[in-house]
Amino acid sequence: MNRLVFRKKVWLDVGIKRKIRLEGAEEGKIEIPNFNNTKKTKKIEIPEIYCYQLQNVIAEIESSSFYNKKNIYIERFLGVDQELCDYNNGHIISNLKNFYFIRKNKKVEILNCRVLFLGGNGSFNYFHWIIEILPKLIFFNQLNSIDLILVHENVVKIKSYADSFKLFLNYFNINIPVKYVGKNTALRCQELYYMSSFNHVVFNVKGEYDVNYIRLSDSKTKLIRNVFFKNYIEVGFDNEDKFPKKFFIKRGNGISSYNRRNYNEEEVSKILINLDIKSIFIEDYSFSEQMKLFSNAELIVAPSGAFLTNIIFCKKNTKVVSWLPEKFKNFSAYSTLSSIFEVQMHFVTSESKSEKDALHGEYYLNKELLVNKILEISEV
Repeated sequence: MNRLVFRKKVWLDVGIKRKIRLEGAEEGKIEIPNFNNTKKTKKIEIPEIYCYQLQNVIAEIESSSFYNKKNIYIERFLGVDQELCDYNNGHIISNLKNFYFIRKNKKVEILNCRVLFLGGNGSFNYFHWIIEILPKLIFFNQLNSIDLILVHENVVKIKSYADSFKLFLNYFNINIPVKYVGKNTALRCQELYYMSSFNHVVFNVKGEYDVNYIRLSDSKTKLIRNVFFKNYIEVGFDNEDKFPKKFFIKRGNGISSYNRRNYNEEEVSKILINLDIKSIFIEDYSFSEQMKLFSNAELIVAPSGAFLTNIIFCKKNTKVVSWLPEKFKNFSAYSTLSSIFEVQMHFVTSESKSEKDALHGEYYLNKELLVNKILEISEV
């Protein structure tokens, strides 16, 4: 049955009084994408980190909101104009000023135990999983009596998700049951623990993307890298062709139609061969192999996308060239990751074929512009 209900909007940080303070605020910075060889940074504050304890709420694994018979509790991105943040995801389908409309069309499963919710907006996406959601396990041992961890079903279906999850569980000595949840399941949780996001990118923004909608903790992001490198199995070079020092990431069959962002990829690939830049598909690599691939790289050419999360594995001064449409030239997630790990990331502008869907829609990349940028940074 497909039924719409509405609930009063309550911000999680205001409406939930039962919470555990995990860590204080810290200073951070954002690096704005470098289009014209001018590095610009902006200082930011990473807010205090809390674990909120919600009782008798409905949760869906692809949403960072939880509701009961009266309210819907939403994790907001602090310090920005909330009118420009689009929190519609999962069970939320639309909102008014003080209310959200919710679609109730899923069978509800009851969980009568204490659960740690490791889902949320974008939990099906590699960037959000590796950078925002999985790292919350850093604070797991500050919690008491968690009976069950809830994660997206991708964590068991996709090997890179499964391998990264296992590495974190082993590192922090976490050994409790895990439930893998699909997007078509709703959960009524007797007691749900939700950690606030110290790494946080607003999932959807109304209008142009601004640097103010990205927040990454320098210290926590470095810890993510350390956890992975201290635990992964070293990959040898039995097939040296698989780990080129210069490569171009093509978008493979694993990309959803929503995120495909079709462009003149084959033209770009052919011209890059002349620069001794090999084309690869990231899904051909295991998680450990992705770590080896990026840590071995000297030059990476790639469209903006979740696989650039692996910048965290790059060595200092690795060169990366990517592109963004004019409308999203301030999307600073990957440029900030690069700054944290002292990677040299440069951008060129792509030409969107649809202003309405400039982020996910079809576009054109000027090959000469790209080649000139590569040649320019290669001489430095």
